[in-house]
Amino acid sequence: MQKKTERPLQFEITEQTTEAVTAWIAAAHLKSAQFLFPSRVSESPHLSTRQYFRIVGYWVWSIGLNPAAYGTHSLRCTKPTLIYRRTKNLRAVQLLLGHSKLESTVWYLGIEVNDALEIAEQTEVSLVVPVATAGFDGRLPARSGRSASRPKLLGSGHSPWSCFVGK
Repeated sequence: MQKKTERPLQFEITEQTTEAVTAWIAAAHLKSAQFLFPSRVSESPHLSTRQYFRIVGYWVWSIGLNPAAYGTHSLRCTKPTLIYRRTKNLRAVQLLLGHSKLESTVWYLGIEVNDALEIAEQTEVSLVVPVATAGFDGRLPARSGRSASRPKLLGSGHSPWSCFVGK
């Protein structure tokens, strides 16, 4: 359960992680009602956020990286950021992060106008335009019960052709 939104959050646990967690549960003699990472302080049943921060800092330091450059938040953001860079699929990242608003995901990933323009430049749109024939006036043939005027887009008041030929 995500604390801030009080909604369930799905996440992937790899086989290696499953094996490690299973071994930890056995070594720590944990029962199903206990927290996976209990506190060493008797007043709290679970690990504090501060202690978690210290553990992550130690892990980062132990592999030769600067702990000031990496933290609990940057670790949470790493996989979704890589997925976004690879696929540009904001909706998938939104679901992975458990965000209810797409705007939150855009802000979270730090997507800027330049990113959006780069994506737009890489996206090509092909338009097939019918060859004009003698006497073609741009109107579609009338259908039963409808006028011969151009069809309207629902709620827009513009024809489907207006973005190509002007309004």
